[in-house]
Amino acid sequence: MYRTLIKMIAIVAMALVIKSCLPSSKSNRPSGDVLPANEIPNDKLISVKNVMKQDLEKAIEQFCDMYNQDSFRALPRLFILEEDEFVVTFPYDIDFATFCVFMNYLHYPNDIEYNPSIRGWTTTKETEEWVQRPIDNKKVMLFIPKSDDEYDNVYLTTEENFCVQIGFAIGHHFKPFSHPVEYYEEPMHSIGELKGKEFIDFK
Repeated sequence: MYRTLIKMIAIVAMALVIKSCLPSSKSNRPSGDVLPANEIPNDKLISVKNVMKQDLEKAIEQFCDMYNQDSFRALPRLFILEEDEFVVTFPYDIDFATFCVFMNYLHYPNDIEYNPSIRGWTTTKETEEWVQRPIDNKKVMLFIPKSDDEYDNVYLTTEENFCVQIGFAIGHHFKPFSHPVEYYEEPMHSIGELKGKEFIDFK
């Protein structure tokens, strides 16, 4: 009961943060002519396992409904590898802060019950929001551990196994750990090897 209450409070807080970034009423998507003309090389990649395709599609569509009302902040590409295994990439790139929130939303989507296994990877840039020393300009793995009971953050481990928690429901916090919650692992798939695989683009 207590854990459910905490989760509900965190979801409400997250919704308020997202709502504060959006217009007061839902608008249509931006016109197609503002889509990026060319893909932007980047290494942002998310592995999702143990979910049904329709549930994952719904979660991604919900996120795009919230974030792409006035501009295309997130243009995910979903690759279908197996019946319950997927990879999400961002052919037009995505800023680091939105990438973190997207990771969290896939883990805790609204009105979808599942128990996904999710890991994300990217190389941070010191110029990006939410990136600070000592995680700047590092290869990093993002995740949400099973022990998480706050529902409004992501965890990050650098390739040197420095681990932090990045929170964002109310304000932004950066909490380092003396030992990694999870050790860094390289992704099992690369963006290059996904060429030719079935995919769905979202906007």
